[in-house]
Formats: sequence, structure tokens, C-alpha cells
Amino acid sequence: MPLSRSQKEELVVQLVEKMKEAKSVVFAKYTNIPVTKQSEIRRLLQKDNAELKVIKKSLIRLAAKEMGIPEIDNSLLEGQIVVAFSYGEATTGPQIIKKQAKNLESLDLLGGIYDGKLMNTQEVQAFADLPPKEVLLAQLLGALQGPISGFTQVSNGVISGFARVLNAHKENLENAA
Repeated sequence: MPLSRSQKEELVVQLVEKMKEAKSVVFAKYTNIPVTKQSEIRRLLQKDNAELKVIKKSLIRLAAKEMGIPEIDNSLLEGQIVVAFSYGEATTGPQIIKKQAKNLESLDLLGGIYDGKLMNTQEVQAFADLPPKEVLLAQLLGALQGPISGFTQVSNGVISGFARVLNAHKENLENAA
């Protein structure tokens, strides 16, 4: 049974709210995925504060238009579409979909929305390859810590060298006396 115009308008409003609330939105093409596998993907996403919805392409386009996103290219909404909304970490949805797509030929990342901007397939793939936030922070800390520890070691070397020179000078004065 087709949806009435008012029902579609309500769905678009809900979709816009979800898109605004989500840190990232990913479009994926899926065909003939068993219900058990779909349920597994949904569980994985829910565990990481994300959700998966099957949404009509026309409703996605209308919601994106309302958000001020330019026309979505047909290649980003090809075939049957499933949308992953990531509410926690922005990379969660793309990473889980990409990982599951390795095991399922019928699941492909197509595009998405991040920070109010449309991402193409390559950008979403690269986004999915980013390490988690905690790993990025640890890498940054390591990069910052390296020069600081090097400076500390050099400073300690200068100070200990100066102390050895003073000690040697003291011994020379004691020997001379």
C-alpha cells in the first residue's frame, strides 16, 4: 500500500532530524542479504550507537535538499539503498558497513554525508579506513611526546656534563692543594 503525501512528509521530517542528529550518514547498496545477516549488521551498529534503515531514494533526496545539500548524484543512490546513521563516533557506520561488505558481495558503500557535506564513494571508503578516535589521539600524543622526551634527554645530558666538569675541576683544585 503506497504512502500518502502527509505520511511521506512526516517521514522526510523524521529523516532530516536523524541526519542532523547523526555525526555521519552512509548510503550502501544491498541486494539479497539474508535477514539473519541484516539483523547481525543492525546489532553491530546498535552496539556502537548507530542504526541501519532502509529508506526510499526519493525520501533521501528530499531530506538532503531540506538540509541544504546539493542534488545527490544517481551513482550514490544506485540499487536498493540502506542508510547507516552514526550517532556516536562518526566512523562507526562506515567501518562496520565496509567490514561486513568484505563478507557480502551484495553490500557496497556508495556515499554519505559528513559535517553537512556530501561524500562520494572514494571519500566514504577513506573515511571508513580511519582509525578510531582513541587511536588517533594516542598517535597524536606519541608524536607530541617524542620531541619533548628528546629535549628532556638533551637537557639532562648538558646538565650532567656540566656537573662532571665541575666535579673534575673540584678534584683538580683538591689535588693542586
